[in-house]
Amino acid sequence: MTLNVNRNRIISGRRNESMIVAILQRYTDCIYRNIYLPTVMTKKSVTEIDILFYFQDTIFVIETKNIIGYEGRIDQPNWILKSNSGEYKTYNPISQNKLHTRVLKNRFFERFHYFPKVISLVVVPDGVVYEDDMKNEIMTMEELRDTMQSYSKPAVSHLKYQFISLMEET
Repeated sequence: MTLNVNRNRIISGRRNESMIVAILQRYTDCIYRNIYLPTVMTKKSVTEIDILFYFQDTIFVIETKNIIGYEGRIDQPNWILKSNSGEYKTYNPISQNKLHTRVLKNRFFERFHYFPKVISLVVVPDGVVYEDDMKNEIMTMEELRDTMQSYSKPAVSHLKYQFISLMEET
């Protein structure tokens, strides 16, 4: 039974990632999915970033969660995520994605000797309600779409090419 629930959660998560990528493809051609970066900060010595993309001289690190609700506060290490297939306890996705962001920035610094502008976001389906203190950390897909539409067409910068170069090494 647990194996089936986990398998369904993985399939559902991939579908959710694909919907987010479809939104982003309207605005950038610089999108990467399921990037594994080595780190000493996890038990497995690697961390997986769901979606990375470059836009407007910024690198965005997205953790996707295909949920209908959650129980947790920004300062709690573990949350209960609620999906159509049930509830499960997991590491705080905001903290998890900040770890991803830190690992990416450190790797970037090792290669290019500066820290780029990187934004960490957890993206959830439309309809998920989250607390006001998490507005800078969590977005619904609709909010992501609205945010992307609010930007004008960016000029290409050297950061984009450095980002692409770094991702090709991974």
